[in-house]
Amino acid sequence: MDTPRKKYPRLSVLIATFQPEGIRRVEAMRLPEVEGVEYVVSWQEHEDAPVPKALTERKDVRIFRLSAKGVSNNRNNAMAHARGELVLMSDDDVIYTPENLLTVMRAFDTLKDADYISFRYEGPAGKQYPRDVTPLTPPPKGFSQCCFEIALRRNALTDTLRFNPLFGPGAPYLKAAEDEVFLLEALRKGVKAYFYPATICIHPDLTTGSRPYTIGVLRAAGAFILMSTPLTALGRIPLKAWRLAKTGQSPFFSGLFAMLQGAAYALTKKPLRKIMLTSK
Repeated sequence: MDTPRKKYPRLSVLIATFQPEGIRRVEAMRLPEVEGVEYVVSWQEHEDAPVPKALTERKDVRIFRLSAKGVSNNRNNAMAHARGELVLMSDDDVIYTPENLLTVMRAFDTLKDADYISFRYEGPAGKQYPRDVTPLTPPPKGFSQCCFEIALRRNALTDTLRFNPLFGPGAPYLKAAEDEVFLLEALRKGVKAYFYPATICIHPDLTTGSRPYTIGVLRAAGAFILMSTPLTALGRIPLKAWRLAKTGQSPFFSGLFAMLQGAAYALTKKPLRKIMLTSK
């Protein structure tokens, strides 16, 4: 007699959180129960805190504790435990409806050749998006994404994708740009990536890119500019510093210096040099 095959979810929503307060934020998300959807929670700095009963009673929620630091490591841990055909990156402070998650799955049904889809979210930043389905090879001018806008179809190409632990909050030197580097590496691997004009969540707070830039965020910006456009980086970095000064997000000279520090740091790291050398 044949053994019945285990049924896996269609979509894994990957939630990165940290500290005991983080798991309570996940509880407060009131994650909707949707057929074919599971939630994978990676929990750093948990301090052996208990999991709220409201989460332990959910069959569609799985929680994995992690000792490694850095948001990129946290997201990678969640990716390693995903079982779905599709994965959606998430944070512990976004709001979903069942329709949001169904929209993600329908988008991949519509874009049958898509390995990677970037969506839009509703929030206070007033972010601008393309109006139509748009290939991201290359990304259109001015395009940016947040982690919780990213979804992947799991296959041979995307299963090798991971967030670079040298970037992002908790990284040793470059405190942001993990999402930008993720897309950059995806494109260099030949992943077929699109923007899809549908809202998939609400994020009630400002994201990192909408706030004044810290030194670590500026360093990450400089490193990313060098890695993505190595031939023109010496012109692009001062231009970025000028634009940030114009919007009040960073003084020009200190911003320029920090970004040059980040670019120099990227040159000292072999994995980052490798991405730079494959960039166009």
